[in-house]
Amino acid sequence: MESNKRQSLINRFLKPRNVVDSGVSQLLPDASAETSEPDRAMTEAANEEIRAGWNTTSSVVKSAVKRGPYNVFSPDVRAKIGRFASQHGNSKAARQFSTELKISVSESTVRNIKRDYLKVLQKTKDPEEIDQLMHGVRGKPAKLGELDGQVQSYVRKLRMCGGIVNRTVVISAATGIVRSRDPSLLKENGGHIDFNRKWSESIMRRMGLSKRKATKAARNKPEDFDDIKATFLQRITTTVKENMIPESLIFNFDQTGCKLVPYSDWTMASRGDKQVEVKGLDDKREITVLLTISADGVLLPAQVIYQGKTNRCQADVTFPDDWNITHSGSHWSTVETMMEYADKILIPYCDKKKEQLKLKQSQKSLAIFDVFAAHRVDKFLDKLKDNNILVIFVPAGCTGDLQPLDVAVNDDFKRDLKAQFISWYSEQVEKALKQDEDIEQVSVDLTTSRIKPKHARWLIRVHSHLAMNTAVIISGFERAGICKAISEAGFSPPAEGPQQPDETETVGTTSVDRPGIFDVFSCQ
Repeated sequence: MESNKRQSLINRFLKPRNVVDSGVSQLLPDASAETSEPDRAMTEAANEEIRAGWNTTSSVVKSAVKRGPYNVFSPDVRAKIGRFASQHGNSKAARQFSTELKISVSESTVRNIKRDYLKVLQKTKDPEEIDQLMHGVRGKPAKLGELDGQVQSYVRKLRMCGGIVNRTVVISAATGIVRSRDPSLLKENGGHIDFNRKWSESIMRRMGLSKRKATKAARNKPEDFDDIKATFLQRITTTVKENMIPESLIFNFDQTGCKLVPYSDWTMASRGDKQVEVKGLDDKREITVLLTISADGVLLPAQVIYQGKTNRCQADVTFPDDWNITHSGSHWSTVETMMEYADKILIPYCDKKKEQLKLKQSQKSLAIFDVFAAHRVDKFLDKLKDNNILVIFVPAGCTGDLQPLDVAVNDDFKRDLKAQFISWYSEQVEKALKQDEDIEQVSVDLTTSRIKPKHARWLIRVHSHLAMNTAVIISGFERAGICKAISEAGFSPPAEGPQQPDETETVGTTSVDRPGIFDVFSCQ
């Protein structure tokens, strides 16, 4: 037992260390620190053996030996070595070519070359035809095989001509190329190819390009976020309870910018480039879509805002009758567009829903939205108040955590919109290649006149799809904590409709708490 413990101590300290003799003692345990006499004696004995054997134990002082450089032989020399080794053996070939090339050629090197030579010989059957023996390709084969080169060629051409190059475009182009050449390779057709972020990074790396990310300021929560959240949710609970508001009349609306050509926040540039022009990030071709969701999982009709001064700037597409298609000078929401939104979407929906639930028109609704400038104008807030719509603002700087649309829905909306673009773009590439166009000459028209009506149809399609996904819509309210706040109100409207509070003045949260509410939820 003592022998094993002693050996364990020795092994513990007999590890390679690049130290001098004078430092040996500092590496050893202190025998005097042991609590019993046998342990002190055993520790001291082990220390003595280590000190005595320090200069003779190679494992302690041995330095790492660097390997020498590899010898790289040309294809014709490899062919000669392989032929000679197959006829005279590995050892003789190693001696022969060490003398001839005046470098050390190991037998293991000859063995590997001979193996490659015999593989080629099985195919050709004639040694005289083998005058070149190429090196093997390192790494795993490309997922696309021969098509990988065509995708790289297309991407380089797109980059050189100044076209928009981002993850979405690269994946779209690759999908179109594969569909035109061999669609059975795609996962959707039972194949093994499924383009994703990892693949896009791989092809960039192999093309000698690096992913360059655009920078933006980090979003930080306020230090007292927990208190702000608790106050915000308590206001919702109180408002719902005191005004007996059903879930179907609790709304959240928010604007989201949508690029006509979806982009990622990176582009491709040669490794080491200091200045990187990020294609697409400065593309001004953008519109604004204002989405509205209710706490019972309904997606209301959308407002779409184009940039321009007349209706001619709008897409020439037949939108759903209940949508609001408008424009502004900057494509962002203004007081005018918000008034249109209230008159054409929010108020009509509230009136219709009250009628369906057999509620009085004086029944209060609740709108939850952020403190964007166009939302805080008296004209708009008075419009909501006059139509019995109460207001609670999402705390400034907290929309990423407390606004349902930001928490869940907007990301799904944009992701589905991007998927529509990928599908269309890949179809254009596929169509061009099926017409026997050279991959270098394929060009997809992304001009505004071409892309705007297609983008409008994608909007309609994505909105319709999202409207059916009630779970995603409700999850936004749940993750923001609003569902729990509503349930804590303990209000369940009777079948014949709830009792109405006095219409003189709303108890608790009034329709608009201007301007104090901004101070309450200010994150400054």
